Amino acid sequence: MTLPIARTDADEPDFHPSLEQTAARAAMWHGAQVDPAGRPHVEHLIDVSAALLRMFPDASWAERHAGWLHDVIDDTRISLQNLTDVGYAPEVVLIVAAVSRASQPHARFADWVAALAETAPIGALRVKLAELSCTGDPDRMDMIEGEHAKSTSAEYAAATARLRKALADRLRTVDTPDPQPADMIPVTVYLEAVDFWMLGEAAAKADRRIEDFMAEEALSLADHILATGTLRHVELARHRQEKATAFLNDFRASTRKSGPLKDFLPASPQEDAPRDAPKPCPDTDR
Repeated sequence: MTLPIARTDADEPDFHPSLEQTAARAAMWHGAQVDPAGRPHVEHLIDVSAALLRMFPDASWAERHAGWLHDVIDDTRISLQNLTDVGYAPEVVLIVAAVSRASQPHARFADWVAALAETAPIGALRVKLAELSCTGDPDRMDMIEGEHAKSTSAEYAAATARLRKALADRLRTVDTPDPQPADMIPVTVYLEAVDFWMLGEAAAKADRRIEDFMAEEALSLADHILATGTLRHVELARHRQEKATAFLNDFRASTRKSGPLKDFLPASPQEDAPRDAPKPCPDTDR
């Protein structure tokens, strides 16, 4: 099928939809659909997105995208391949696939939840828990009439308990003790004097050792790049170095390798002029 919103810059390999684009696409793909309580489905997507951040403030970008897209496979004509084609990262598609029932359309809800708890990635468990907190909300259930509401409410409560336990068990497994020195991978880094000086100054302000500062900040950047699947909103060191070429050249040419940073900055035209230079007299003939 042809997607309503096409990828506009397909020649750029690092392109990834923004969260605003994802929200707009999800709302358009679901169109005029309503939930069992008669509310527009887009309101459900808004609720799930908010619940995800409320329950998991550290939710990754992949989880936040999946929160908006969690129903598109089951409730629209959009496929997993369509999501890939418009630029969604594999991490996003994996979560959306996990929370979809398309692969087990005839399975009982309880059996599907059990399978989800055993095999789905952590991000999928978090997205599904956020959804269940919205679909199982008592105020929403009061809008659904009959015994179906009671049975559904009980199913959602049982599913929530099952997934919460699975998430807790999974996190205990992931949260293993820090590796001992024998398990660590040694990394040797050669730095120019100016780079080592800058790291030392920054690490001191952050109250960290230089090696810890380097590792933590580099891993944080790597995690952000992998979570978003793009370099679009990241300024890499090579870009900053290009902007600071004059400063770096002045420092390398200097015989000193210490002192205030401002001493090495290129002087501005105003600073080159003598401070006591007489000011030009105004032209009184004009």
